[in-house]
Amino acid sequence: MALFDARLIRRSLAWAKHYSGCVARGMGSISDSRLVPLERFVPYPDWVILNVDGDVPMPMSSGSIGGLFHNCDGDWIMGFAKAVGHANSLQAELWALFEGLLLAWEQGFEKVLVRSDSKQTVDLVNSPSTDSSVLSLVRAIHRLRRHSWATIVSWVPRDDNRPADALAKLVDSSVFFFTCLLRTSIRSGLAFKL
Repeated sequence: MALFDARLIRRSLAWAKHYSGCVARGMGSISDSRLVPLERFVPYPDWVILNVDGDVPMPMSSGSIGGLFHNCDGDWIMGFAKAVGHANSLQAELWALFEGLLLAWEQGFEKVLVRSDSKQTVDLVNSPSTDSSVLSLVRAIHRLRRHSWATIVSWVPRDDNRPADALAKLVDSSVFFFTCLLRTSIRSGLAFKL
C-alpha cells in the first residue's frame, strides 16, 4: 500500500506542477479541462521533446524504428534506433512510440511531448479506449503513460520528423539490436538541424 501511496503522491505533484505552470501562462483554470491545447502547445524548458518514427521499406517486411530526444531549443539529448522484425507500418510506428516512452521513463524525464508523423498512431494512443484496445502495443503504451509523469502525443508533418526518420533508416532491419545514441555520436554521425 505504501508503494501505491508514493506513486499517487508523485503523480499528483507532477500534475500540480504542470497545472500551476499552465495557469501562470494563462493556459487553464480550474474549470478548464483543456489545460494544454495540443494544436497551440509550445514546449517550455522543462519539457523534453521526443520525435519517433518507424520504417518498413516494403509492406509486411522487416522494420526498424528510431527516435530522438531534444529540448525546446532543439539541442540533442539522445537518440535511439532498433530493428523490430516482421511488421507493418502501423506496428513499426507503435513500436517506436513504445520504445521511446520506455526510454524516457527509464531516463527519469517527467514531462515528455511525443511527436509522430503517423496520424493513425496518434489517434490510436489518444483514444479514450486505449486500455481496452485489441492491439497489445496500444494497451502497453496506455499503461506506460499512466505512470507518474506528463505525456502528450501529437502529430507532426513528415517534414518536421525527418531526424527520427533518418535514425529509423540507419538500422539494418535484419539485425536485432538496440542502440542508444548519445549527443556526441549523433553530432558526428548525422548532420541536420531540428
